[in-house]
Amino acid sequence: MNKIFIYIICSFVFISFLTLQDGGGNAASRFATVKALVRENSFKINHFYTETNDWAKNQNGDYYSNKAPGGALFAYPFYLLLEKGFKIEDDSIKANVVSIMTQALPFLIFTILLLYLIQKLNISKSAQIFLLMSVLFANTASLLINVYMGHTLAAGLVLGFIYFTYKNNWKLSGFLMAVAVCAEYSTLFLLPAVLAYTYLIEKNEFKERILNLLVGASMPLIFFFSYHYFVFGGVFTLPHTQVTDVMEYVDSTQKGHLSSILHFVPNFWILHQLIWSLNRGILFTQPWLLFILLWIPFKGFKVIRGFGFQKALMAFSFFGFLGVYYMNACFPGWHGGSSPGPRYLSVIFPVIGVFSALVYDLLSVRMQKFLWILLCISLVFRALVAGASVLPPMDGFLWSWYLDQLIEGTFSHGLVKFFVTLILILMTFYLNHYFKDRTSRATP
Repeated sequence: MNKIFIYIICSFVFISFLTLQDGGGNAASRFATVKALVRENSFKINHFYTETNDWAKNQNGDYYSNKAPGGALFAYPFYLLLEKGFKIEDDSIKANVVSIMTQALPFLIFTILLLYLIQKLNISKSAQIFLLMSVLFANTASLLINVYMGHTLAAGLVLGFIYFTYKNNWKLSGFLMAVAVCAEYSTLFLLPAVLAYTYLIEKNEFKERILNLLVGASMPLIFFFSYHYFVFGGVFTLPHTQVTDVMEYVDSTQKGHLSSILHFVPNFWILHQLIWSLNRGILFTQPWLLFILLWIPFKGFKVIRGFGFQKALMAFSFFGFLGVYYMNACFPGWHGGSSPGPRYLSVIFPVIGVFSALVYDLLSVRMQKFLWILLCISLVFRALVAGASVLPPMDGFLWSWYLDQLIEGTFSHGLVKFFVTLILILMTFYLNHYFKDRTSRATP
């Protein structure tokens, strides 16, 4: 592996350990389920619901997490080993280890595998570096790598879906995508993108690929439907529909129905906020991604034609974003509470980072430089988050809040974490130039 790639990967690992956080009530809700599984062999959190506000009460009066249940199953073996095997009592240590093992590690592994895959398409080294930087550091999913909110877990599994479809293992791909749905509900809205991707990746055998996807997805989906049916009374009765007494955005007149939390017609004000707003907008948190999304309809469909992996990945990126974008705009709690970006969209962001490597070499030199500038904005924002918290207030300009926390010294060692993260990330550009210069001087 190229030295600069090794450096980027090592920086990611170091920063992941440097910036461990607990994730607040969202993560606590998921870990309440994990504790119940480990200590009581049950999904009920009757003895743990007071640790979080993110709970739901079913018709029998039992308390459950209002999060997708798949993440708890993913965490279960690690938490069980730490608590029963190593006798660790500190919940924060167990939470951090689980986040690293179930989110950061698979996220990194699938990113590296996709890098190797992309290299076979003969893209430039600069494009490969852009892939690693955008996926590992410069999007909302990567910012949440150390907090167990489910988004990064699902995003990593979606990367795995892309990798194994390229390897023609459609059953395993279907399994990973279904597990992602079990871990994060917003992944359901990638279904149109999955269909478009499956159709475009190869001209023939579309029906056979769909069948294999369904076979692979069958076991996780059986769990998904069974859990919601036996706990909340319907296969699509999600826990959020049961939380009218603690979530103000849930329509109490529609309690128990999906329509209580998800409207059919998107809110156009929310559509605007997700792109342009100071407190959640893609423009101010990951502007490089907005560039790629705009490039696809204006240039992409003209430049990349026919069938094949590149066309399929472009379709998955574009229609996947539209799917979660639509869902988020139909959801009254669209902002995601305390979040360093539009986290309900983040499941698709790393895939767009992978696709950006395919776009890079199709751009003019001027546009490539502009794309790097946009990426650098996102990298500085990543360093700001490292120096403070992934749980900023819902309102206000994110950049302003993070800068205020650094200046005021609100968080322990905040300035140190900010500068260490920023230096590690920006050193990539110097080292890339250094290694390139050494190679050119060594060549006779």
